Amino acid sequence: MKKRIVLLVSVLAGMLSSLPVYPQGVNFRGVSLAEALESARAESKLVMIDCQTSWCGPCKFMSNSVFPLAEAGNFFNKHFVCVEFDMEKGEGPDIAKKYGVRAYPTFLILDANGTERYRVVGASELDSFIPRVRRGMDPKNSLAVLAKEYASGKMKKERKLTYLFALQDANDGQTAGKIKKELLASLTPAEKLSATYWPLLDKSTETLDFIVKNQAKLEKSVGKEKVSHYLNESYITLLNDYVSKGVKTEAGEKLRVAINDRVSRGELVPDVVLEIKLACAGELSSGGNFVPVVDLLAKNVETLSMTDLLGFTFVFRKLDMKNKALMTKVVAICDAIIGKLPSENRAVLEDTLEKHFAPYKKAAATGVYWEHLTLAEALAKAKREGKYVFMDCYTTWCGPCAYMANTVFPRPEVGDYFNEHFINVKYDMEEGEGIEIAKKYNVYAFPMFILLNPDGSVQHKTFGSSEKIVEEVKKGLTDEHATGALDRKYAGGNRDKEFLSAYLEQLIDFYEMDKAREVHGILDPLLSDAERTSKRYWYLYESNEFSGDGSATLNYLLAHKKAFEASVGKDAVDEKITELYKRRLYPVLLGKETPGPGVLEKLKKELAPYKLTREKELFACIDLVSGYAADDPGKLLKVATKKLDYLTEENADIAIFTLNYLKKNTTGKLDALKKMAGKLAKRFTLEEYKEILSRLFEEQGEEQDAGTTGE
Repeated sequence: MKKRIVLLVSVLAGMLSSLPVYPQGVNFRGVSLAEALESARAESKLVMIDCQTSWCGPCKFMSNSVFPLAEAGNFFNKHFVCVEFDMEKGEGPDIAKKYGVRAYPTFLILDANGTERYRVVGASELDSFIPRVRRGMDPKNSLAVLAKEYASGKMKKERKLTYLFALQDANDGQTAGKIKKELLASLTPAEKLSATYWPLLDKSTETLDFIVKNQAKLEKSVGKEKVSHYLNESYITLLNDYVSKGVKTEAGEKLRVAINDRVSRGELVPDVVLEIKLACAGELSSGGNFVPVVDLLAKNVETLSMTDLLGFTFVFRKLDMKNKALMTKVVAICDAIIGKLPSENRAVLEDTLEKHFAPYKKAAATGVYWEHLTLAEALAKAKREGKYVFMDCYTTWCGPCAYMANTVFPRPEVGDYFNEHFINVKYDMEEGEGIEIAKKYNVYAFPMFILLNPDGSVQHKTFGSSEKIVEEVKKGLTDEHATGALDRKYAGGNRDKEFLSAYLEQLIDFYEMDKAREVHGILDPLLSDAERTSKRYWYLYESNEFSGDGSATLNYLLAHKKAFEASVGKDAVDEKITELYKRRLYPVLLGKETPGPGVLEKLKKELAPYKLTREKELFACIDLVSGYAADDPGKLLKVATKKLDYLTEENADIAIFTLNYLKKNTTGKLDALKKMAGKLAKRFTLEEYKEILSRLFEEQGEEQDAGTTGE
């Protein structure tokens, strides 16, 4: 009983599908083949099976571009119960085995008993697909019936033509070739000139001669448009055999002249493709530069199909790639080809075409040309071309990365150097392959630029945005300055003091702090007091990694302050001490630390003996943070009124933090706070700080206005 109910539902669903309210496009029913056959019997229809696979591009073309059309729905929904099966999943493998499906897509036409009546192999546009299917709807046109009729030896010519079409639809090329040969040999001169047997004429030289000789008669029987199309296609094929070889020949020249003569006499109207092919032949004949061909392609790029455009890309290899203006035209054509990719093939083919067109895009680039390659592909290409790989390691949020990408790398002089000497690639260190690259090459800061040898080893690294990136990279090509050479020397056991110092500086620059600490541990015991306090090793104290709060390096700096002032100057030493003490204030501002009573005041006592150049400003910062830590807006306001005037732009962060806190935690003080902000803005030079201070109180004003309006 349950089975009958399921079957009834299936049949009713099929019956409903034939009503006029059915949506546009072919209705592929989600039923088994057995259920489809039951529906076909109930509805007096045939069954059409779309035999497809998930990886088949032509299958996707039919599914995405042909079957959704209203015209397709009107035809197939009226005559067929349509189902689709993946030949590699579910019921598909059994269907493929039963009906011998070996090519995709294959469209099987079955009667309601499941007997194959016809098959159509391959994708095509709807206007050619429907006639192929319609031919198979007639029981007399089934391959089985036609094969039996042919075997009897009594098959007439027109039936033999039908048999040929059925074989071609089923992709049986071998048998179709045999039938075609027999049929052509049996035709009378009059039959050869008839519209009935016009489809037999192929694009051979022999057939072309026949059509040219009988052009007027054929135009009468089959129409000028069909004859013109045939002639264009035939001449295109013949010219292609000549032009694509790239060598001028006597036969090729004779062909070119003959076609041009026919055009000049009005016997042939060339389509765009033939016109361009003739231009190719003309350039080959004259030993020209093929620039006119590129101009013709550019002029007709919108009307030509992707396939037609691809057929002319061989011309690009014959051009002067140093001519940037010409290469720019070529790149526009390449982009048009990629733009014409069908959606079902785009994911597979776009990357392939980008790589194929890369030489022209590189030649046209006015800045650095970034190739669409994986790192493995880039290294392989570098090996083939005897170059290094230049790798831009960036992130989307990194300002200096954006500056290099938008300002430095687009410069012509930068592009000319990099495009000539390197395979240039760029990877987001937080996406895709970039994540593994960052781990492999210790990329912790951005932007990082890495020169790689073709074996993937590091030749050189450089960090940060730079107007002089070309000079920096050039230095990296020499062993004297190459960071990769320093890595290799250290790994080889070099422990020379000067070498260790240079290597340590590099590691600090690139934020490779684990290795930096290791090298520092080796270098530090080798240094005398005179060396430690010299300008040469001041970088160790500039680095927060080694001179952080409470570190031995910082204690050494404070204990030998006079010696350091003598070597690097009082200002540099004072700035470093100021910076270190200011860093103690940030955990309090960020709410990560609550200082005990008198802790911040104690800092001022510690600092007093050093008589720092900017002591008043640092003390003002401490007082402001103390007021904030006490969570006493009134007290902080009094401190701010006196102390904000001491702050320079270097301490704008603390000034802005203070004003923002007071804005949120005081009332009736807006004018006073605005006045403080205005005074700061006049002294500050950075527009970013001025804008923040301005916005801070614009927002406050809007909030107060909104409140007043609400009342």
